[in-house]
Order: sequence, then structure tokens, then C-alpha cells
Amino acid sequence: MHYSHTHLLLNYKHISLSSIQQGKVTPESDFEKASIDFINRWLNKQQVFILQTSGSTGTPKKIEVRREQLIASATATIKALGLKENDQALICLSTQYIAGIMMLVRCLVGNFNITAVEPTSNPLGQLPAVAEFDFAALVPYQAETICSEMGVDELKRIKKIIVGGAPVSERLMETLRKATSDIYQTYGMTETLSHIALQKISGVNPDKAFKALPGINLGVDERNCLVIKTDYLPEAIITNDVVEMLDSNSFQWLGRADNVINSGGIKLYPEKIEKAIELVFTSLLINNPFFISGLPDAKLGDKVSLIIESKNKIEEEALLQGLRRHLQKHEIPRSILYTDAFEMTPTGKVNRKATLQKLLSGS
Repeated sequence: MHYSHTHLLLNYKHISLSSIQQGKVTPESDFEKASIDFINRWLNKQQVFILQTSGSTGTPKKIEVRREQLIASATATIKALGLKENDQALICLSTQYIAGIMMLVRCLVGNFNITAVEPTSNPLGQLPAVAEFDFAALVPYQAETICSEMGVDELKRIKKIIVGGAPVSERLMETLRKATSDIYQTYGMTETLSHIALQKISGVNPDKAFKALPGINLGVDERNCLVIKTDYLPEAIITNDVVEMLDSNSFQWLGRADNVINSGGIKLYPEKIEKAIELVFTSLLINNPFFISGLPDAKLGDKVSLIIESKNKIEEEALLQGLRRHLQKHEIPRSILYTDAFEMTPTGKVNRKATLQKLLSGS
């Protein structure tokens, strides 16, 4: 499999593939170093790669994957999205982690033209207004920033967009429905070599559920957590994601098993409650980040608690009135806690456990 293009555009610099292959390019940032290093190893036919997991299926660890596995995953995405040779691809995610690495692999396997720019909250804002692309991957924060700073119409500069790394909020979902681009929410993790399912979220008839890519077999375990099997993975991946299977290849994501709250014998999914709370926050013009967690309670076992990133208290009575209209009685938070800043993971997600530890310890 040969990558036929001779150059790529890296942070606005035209760089020859031959100079990368020969190790003659001096990177000027961590992003450039990671991108150049991976491309060098790929062009020089490296067969085994080491990836760092984020802990989606357990403790974060390094895993070893083979070149043909990465090719199989990339090929599945290319086919599912109908991408073709010589398409213009934008890479604006960190290439130290699986999302950015797989964008590089898709480009090299699919023979796309590569434009790679330093990851920022608004990647389109740093590019010429005439720059257009056939394909890009964004995290929700980037999609949200583009829409708020430039307008959702600006996304038409990218024909097909995959959004992943974290769940797409209800507010952002509503905005992206107005986009003319084909936009898909992804489901996947490092262990599955990026996404194994897509959900179209743009247009007038968005998908109601995730649909598995061709060649992916889905099931659930006794916890109703998703189990993934495919030819390019050596064994089944047992996730910690609780799902509702709609048929053999589509599912709705309910939340993380390790986040489930058992309150008075009722299992509650924080991610589901958070979607309703987000609607209330939007109606009250509250923009603070938040999450739901279960905190110890002598009577209930765990009580539903709302954690808000804020230096000051918000108007709680108005908030609770809104929550009573959108949540069932047992889902309404019994306590509201505030912290100046959430703890974050290296990949930019809220670290719920570390944030709670910091909050409860008073540090």
C-alpha cells in the first residue's frame, strides 16, 4: 500500500514526505514531533505500534497493535463514510493519542491530501477562509467553539465531520442539526483502534442510535455493557458502557457502568440526567460546566449530587424548579456542590473521580 502524495501541509509549511522518511525534518512543537514521528515510522514500514489507552475499559495502559489492524480500522471508516483517493483531509487533533493517530492512518491508507494544524479550540479560525476539506475529525469542544465564534454555517467548509472523544451535548446536537455537512458522532476507544460505530447527527433526519461499521459484531454482557468483536481485534472488547441494543448492529448509549448511581435501590445513569440538566441550564443562560455523581448517603446508599464548576453559587431555586419539570423525582439532585476548577484528564475530559476527591478533601 503506497502513499502517492509527495508533500503534506504541516502548520502551514509544505514538507516533503521523503524528508520525513529520511528523518531530516526538525519539529517545532510537540504536535509536529508526534505527527512527523508517526509518519516516519509508517513510511518506513514499521509493523508494531504502542498506543496509550485512556482507561475506557479499565486501568490506563499501553497496548501493542499491528500495522494491519490499524489499516483494517482505517479502511472500515473510509468505506463507511464514502471517502475517496485525493480527498482533502484536515487533522487538528493531538497525534499523540488514538484520535489523531487514526486520522494520520486514514490519510496514509486512503491516499488523502493532508493538512495538519496545531490543535486549538477553533481550528477553522486559524485557516484561510478559502480552505475547504472533504473530511475532518473534531472533539465536541472544537465543534462548539467553531459554531459559537464563526456560526454553524462555517462547518460547510468540511463536507464530512466525525465528532468524538466525549459525548456530544444536547445543546451542541441541536446546533449541529442545522449544519449542511454530514456530521457523525463516534463511539470507540483506543482498545478498538478508534470508533467502531457512527451516529449521523446533522440534517433533518438524524440517526436515533449508533450503527456499527461493517464487520463489527456487537453484544452485551450481564451488566448490559457493550461487547465488541471484529476480525482485526485479537479478542472481544468488554466495555464499561451500558447500552440499550435496538437490533444486532445498533444501540443507544446510556452511560458508564462505573458512574452508575444506586440510590435507594434504583439504578440511575448520570449521563442521562445530565442531558436533562443541560436543557435547564440553557434555558436559564447558565454556561458553567457540571456533572452528576453519587455521594454517600446513610439512608439512600448514594444520593444524586450536582457538581458545578463555579466560584460563586448560582440561583439554586430557579434551577431546582427547572429540574423538577425535566427530571423524575428520584433523579433530582439532593445536593449541589461547587468547585473553582474541574480536574481534567490528559485527553481533555473531566476527571470526575479526581474532581470529587479534591472537592471532598477541601483541597
